[in-house]
Amino acid sequence: MAEVVDKDILRCSCCGLTAVKLEWSCGCVTVSYDEDAPACGDCDNFRDQRESCGKGGWPGD
Repeated sequence: MAEVVDKDILRCSCCGLTAVKLEWSCGCVTVSYDEDAPACGDCDNFRDQRESCGKGGWPGD
């Protein structure tokens, strides 16, 4: 089971939406935020920061 090695809080400069970015020991990077919250187009950079470690499923599984 992978462990979290780094945690960062991302904040959108235009609308203030916050997201939690987690780096996992397996190499994955997940970014989570309230998908229902109103977000501007620039918040898509949160999605761009996600990285897959090449394994299926959530790293915490």
